Amino acid sequence: MGKTKSKMNLDDSIKLAKEWLLNSGIQNLEGVHKGAFNSRFDVDKKNYPYAYSEITGYGTNTLIFLYNLEKNNLYLDRAKLAADWLINKATHKSGGILTRHFYDEANFMGSFESEEIFAFDCGMVLNGVTSLYNITKEKAYLNFSIKLADFMINKMQKPDGSFYAVYHAKNNKLIDDGEKWSTQSGALHAKLSIGLINLYEITKNDKYKNSARKVCDDSLKYQKEDGRFITFKKTGDTLFHPHCYAAEGLYVAGNYFDNEKYLEASKKSTIYLFENQLKDGGTPQMFKNDKFIDFERTDILGQALRIGVLFSKYIENEKLDKLAKRLLEFQVINGDQKGGFTYGYDEFGKKYKHVNSWCTMFAIQSLELYQQSLENKLKFNGFLLV
Repeated sequence: MGKTKSKMNLDDSIKLAKEWLLNSGIQNLEGVHKGAFNSRFDVDKKNYPYAYSEITGYGTNTLIFLYNLEKNNLYLDRAKLAADWLINKATHKSGGILTRHFYDEANFMGSFESEEIFAFDCGMVLNGVTSLYNITKEKAYLNFSIKLADFMINKMQKPDGSFYAVYHAKNNKLIDDGEKWSTQSGALHAKLSIGLINLYEITKNDKYKNSARKVCDDSLKYQKEDGRFITFKKTGDTLFHPHCYAAEGLYVAGNYFDNEKYLEASKKSTIYLFENQLKDGGTPQMFKNDKFIDFERTDILGQALRIGVLFSKYIENEKLDKLAKRLLEFQVINGDQKGGFTYGYDEFGKKYKHVNSWCTMFAIQSLELYQQSLENKLKFNGFLLV
């Protein structure tokens, strides 16, 4: 695969990451799953384990973000391919989004056939396809977005504003108290507000605006006084990946609604990350059993850099510079996966040889925004947050 320690300048790193996104094969360009983004490239097995609906939603929005920057129609064409796969292959008859399609048929659990639908996946797909509609004005994308948002609100949102994490369509069962952070109702669902607000901006239907406000209000109850969002309700622990999801959703909703409560919560959660920045410039992975677990994940590094740039008036430039430098050390700089970003480590220190789709998408956007901030040209449409 090649070394991952970056020796390139920022322009070259961003360029290579974009080339990887377009040309590496991480997005399927042929076959029955044409348009889908795969989860990762497994370096040891030399394969892509599964097509990932959530990440295809992120991919759609990443491509629209890049199209807005460069007006390159290739980005728009690829975004359409992604959205068409989501609509035609990943949508359950209920209107929700199925989570993963494993290429190994033996891996049934979690694949499309198990009919698991995550509220979070639905929200990321909603925002991606709605953003695509904003560019193309193709009615099919709007109709799909309305149907998906209505499913989310009518089937998965509770009266208090929170969302059930998972809907098992086969047995019509809703789950919000699983062991994993992703199978719990929680602060992470604040990020669902972005797609809902995006759709409200188009339709002016108050139910989408009201749903967004309710989930943001609910998310606030998970924040500690120091700014940390609890992401494991039973233990009070935090994985900083969904912690950042909460910060991201509240940032966008806070700006859209001019809501100081949301913005203050997002700012506190961001400052918390940088107050606990690692010596190498990175961000801890977890706060567990009253201590930090420092093994880094590049999705978290990218998220922290992005939200740090957006709150840069409260963050020292040196801290942002160190974080950007650390993130770049995880980029592959030679070989057939050149440009992609590796995943990093699990909580026990095992390093994964995965060149990862969403980690690279987060890195592209965070480094683009970081570069804009260095040039005093930062201008960001929050609906395009990946």
